[in-house]
Amino acid sequence: MALISDGVSELLHCYDAELYAHLKALECSNMLFCQRWILLGFKRECKTFEMAVRIFTMINSLKPSHYIYLNGVGRCELLSLDMFLVVAIVMGSRSTFLSFRDQTEVYQWTGKLRICDMSAICHAKQMYDEWAASPK
Repeated sequence: MALISDGVSELLHCYDAELYAHLKALECSNMLFCQRWILLGFKRECKTFEMAVRIFTMINSLKPSHYIYLNGVGRCELLSLDMFLVVAIVMGSRSTFLSFRDQTEVYQWTGKLRICDMSAICHAKQMYDEWAASPK
């Protein structure tokens, strides 16, 4: 799970350095607040059963050979669509995250988070496809 958190953290840093810096100042850059999302396949965060099934299908439809890698400082990590979905959700709620003043607010809000539409999922898939197509 630590590798997943590290990968999500590095992805967020690549896509939104200001938001990453804010979470780091709150001691949340380890992205532990999103571990439940990944472990439960975003089931609890979905407002409807149909949305949960769509996310599950999308994430699990990728074969391991379609996973991509993040070349960080001296290491290479496996990136999967669910990691991009975490980043898309966090970026989609950017102003909310930037308004938080401490770790407690982050954990309280993310514990109540519900995915209401497909926008975060579509954004995650777009980021994933662009990352996969970019030169390494």
